[in-house]
Amino acid sequence: MKKIIKQRFFLSGLIFLVSWGFLIKGFSGINDFDLSKLNPIKIYSSGCAGGDLVELSVKDAVKYRGGVSTCLIIAYRAVEAASSHLWGEDYPARGDFKIISYHSCGGSRDVFEFITRAVTRGEGDFKAKDPENQNPNQIGIDNFTFIFTRKSTQDSIKVQVRETVFPDNFFQLRQEAKKPGAGPRVIQEFEQARQKLTIKIIGLSEDKLFNFTKP
Repeated sequence: MKKIIKQRFFLSGLIFLVSWGFLIKGFSGINDFDLSKLNPIKIYSSGCAGGDLVELSVKDAVKYRGGVSTCLIIAYRAVEAASSHLWGEDYPARGDFKIISYHSCGGSRDVFEFITRAVTRGEGDFKAKDPENQNPNQIGIDNFTFIFTRKSTQDSIKVQVRETVFPDNFFQLRQEAKKPGAGPRVIQEFEQARQKLTIKIIGLSEDKLFNFTKP
């Protein structure tokens, strides 16, 4: 009997550690998702219209980040969508991007840096801030909003994830899983919900994933 109890205790602890590890990292392995559904982004490597034309895939961004996260996929798709809206059939240049992000998570920040180098260019080209009147410790749908500006023309587009993309109670579940002392069951439940959400975001068409407005 004691042996069975010890085994159950060990398995519960192992599930907790694995689940907590996923939650802390916020990302999963590259083989957990079909990233081939996402097109590579073509961009000039420097200046506002100069440098070599390079092709950057979402797999490249994942390797740069160290794993797949929901924020990473959203940011990658947001850059792709903004490029289409602001540059049309032309290819953007890294130095021509200005980005305002309402979510300061590492996944989106790393994608913006990897593709556009806007983060290291500083305050003039990249700014992360919280939505107005929001508790910074409680993210919500408004955090998944980005404003992209084409500096050479001063044209801008506001890209926001549609509210219908997220499952009901997703943000509440996230908040519960992030609490100190959260149990393995709620952590695992959130991880499963996040995985399903990421798969959904990869497969959605641009118009079903985002709302586009003028800022």
